[in-house]
Amino acid sequence: MPHSYRRSWVEISKSAFEHNAFQLRMLIGSSAVFAPVVKANAYGHGLYEIATLCQASPQIDWLCVGLLSDALALRAHGITKPLLVIGCIDTDPAQALTHSIALPVYSYAMAQELSAIAQSHQALFDIHIKIDTGLSRLGLMHTDAVTQIVSIAELSGLRITGIYSHFAQAQADNAGYSQHQIALFKDVLAQLKKKNVHPPYIHISNSAATMRFTIPECNLFRIGAGIYGLWPSQQIKNEIMKRYPDFSLRPILTWKTKIMHIQLIEAGSFVGYNCTHQVTRPSSIAVLPIGYQDGYDIQFSNRGQVQIGTWYAPVIGRICMNHMMVDITDIPRAHIGQEVILIGHDGPHDAYALAQLSGNNNVREPLIHIAPYFPRIVVD
Repeated sequence: MPHSYRRSWVEISKSAFEHNAFQLRMLIGSSAVFAPVVKANAYGHGLYEIATLCQASPQIDWLCVGLLSDALALRAHGITKPLLVIGCIDTDPAQALTHSIALPVYSYAMAQELSAIAQSHQALFDIHIKIDTGLSRLGLMHTDAVTQIVSIAELSGLRITGIYSHFAQAQADNAGYSQHQIALFKDVLAQLKKKNVHPPYIHISNSAATMRFTIPECNLFRIGAGIYGLWPSQQIKNEIMKRYPDFSLRPILTWKTKIMHIQLIEAGSFVGYNCTHQVTRPSSIAVLPIGYQDGYDIQFSNRGQVQIGTWYAPVIGRICMNHMMVDITDIPRAHIGQEVILIGHDGPHDAYALAQLSGNNNVREPLIHIAPYFPRIVVD
């Protein structure tokens, strides 16, 4: 579709991505496996677009996906780097055998099932076994993980290539619980060593933990937020900038649309459903073809701001399903067809500000909600 007819699109900065990859590689070292997480449509940035950038980057070794179906789609798209599923096996696992995709195991029963499939195909699954150290979601309980892993190692058709866990709150100001999880994880690893189980890859660190903790046992780092230029928390940013003053991250995503209509209204007029906003002066209102169905959270009603040129326009009225209104009365020369930035960088419309407006401070959420049907375009 010609650019002029797009109602919305997402731009991904290649240069910012490459900057982040280089910075993070310097942080984890040259010998470790750098494995960006591209689950959930690459945190809203576009699975294929981000995977293609990862494929081309000399800094990046593996990719972590949330679903086996995502891994298969990436193989079909031409991605040849190692792929690790860290979530759900949502399609026939036998397909992982022919596409060199490593699978997770988080129960003995799951291992038995994969073993039977592997034997029927006279092949081997590469598996990474997950340990639950305190998230209480997926994984062998740390209390009996060693016994179960030794039993799994005896099953045919499985090659244990990884042991991993996941933090519950690595970004929290108080690192006590994370240190507790690290201690439990290290204990499991030490016991496995005594049992002569030596998987080549050990990993627990997400972006926050990678930036915050030194865990010598780990040689693979699953980095999500960081590769997209997002700080897990202000606390971690402060810590890293104190330790590494030259370290920086650059947001790679910009979400854009265009003004579709301008409405001139009288003083005292109400704007939007439920009459939640009333103007106090004659006003110029720009209508944008974006709403909560498209991923612009209804929580931003009467609270968010968008960028038009060098100006910021407040969101007024209740955000609709596919439309929203902004006040452009004070913006000179605003016109139909003019570009509007819905999510940008370093302003009241960046992911951090919008996460606060949504009430949960999860910087990933405003990005993940951007509708996947809008094109992701890689720009320099």
